[in-house]
Parts: sequence; C-alpha cells; structure tokens
Amino acid sequence: MNTFTNELENVIAGVLKNFEQTDIPLLSATIAKAVQVHFGGEQVYIKKLDKAERDREIVAKFNGKNRKELAKAYGLSNHYIYAIIRNHHLSKQSKF
Repeated sequence: MNTFTNELENVIAGVLKNFEQTDIPLLSATIAKAVQVHFGGEQVYIKKLDKAERDREIVAKFNGKNRKELAKAYGLSNHYIYAIIRNHHLSKQSKF
C-alpha cells in the first residue's frame, strides 16, 4: 500500500473511533472534513483498484446477503457481483 493510502486509513480510523454506526450522515461529513484538513492543498493521485484486487475484496466481503451493498459500494450491478462470486467459486473448483 502506498503512503497516501496508509495516511488516509489512519485519518479515517481516528475519526471512526468517536462515532456509533447510527451516526452515518455526521460520520461521512466528518471524514470528508478530516481528509480535507489533513490533505488540503496537496496534489494527490488515488490509484484505482485493478479488477483482480477489486474482485478479491468483493469475494472477501460477500456474506450471501450483501450483494446490493457491494454493488453500490463498487459501482457495479447486482448481476455483476454474482458473476464475480460465481467466477471465484468456479476458479476454486478448477484447481482441484
């Protein structure tokens, strides 16, 4: 992971420890403000996840009931989330 990503995770972790999950609107505004304060004025490049890394994250987070949330979080369709999960399971089966 690059330095920016590590710093961003630290900034967000510092903010999250002060909130309950029910405070989502306030939480998101506070995170945005913390990132602005911490990185304001800097030119920052945020690399996109490559597809394989993104797919591994989706598979790791998938619990059988959260496809809509994953689709929204990754900007994908519900159908595509299932395709990623299916391809993962098929690739595991072909290794045996």
